[in-house]
Amino acid sequence: MDIVFKHDRSETRPEIRIANLIKYLINTSPAQILQDNTQTKRDERITWTNRYMPKRIDMVQQEKEVNPQRSLVIESDNRPTVDLTPELEKLEKRDKILAEAQGLEILAKLNQSDAKQLQITANQENDPEIKTQFLKTIEELKKEAEKMLQQASVLKEKAQKI
Repeated sequence: MDIVFKHDRSETRPEIRIANLIKYLINTSPAQILQDNTQTKRDERITWTNRYMPKRIDMVQQEKEVNPQRSLVIESDNRPTVDLTPELEKLEKRDKILAEAQGLEILAKLNQSDAKQLQITANQENDPEIKTQFLKTIEELKKEAEKMLQQASVLKEKAQKI
């Protein structure tokens, strides 16, 4: 995924751009990054439309003047517009749910990784009391990771229904 953020475009020095990107990634949640990226791309599409559609309309007008026979075909392009706002809202909602599910999966993998590291440490421990504590913590991490994976799968199913 390309990460695009608006305030960076004016900066030309690459080291400043990289520093700004790192600050942005550290201080922003994955869901917010996805939302910002989606909004920025939407803004770019709107800018493109505002820039090039007037030229296309002018071209249509010129074509009507030069070749009246083709004007019927071109006029059919002036069909009523459809409000896509509900569809866009559904897509945004789905994207947010998917981002949350992805975040839960990442956290679950981190918990599983921590459990593996603790298992290695527990195997090296000689004191049975400390070893028992490690094993309890490992079990808790595994259960928590499993719950997160279940929540992520539920969220993915919910996103697919949207």
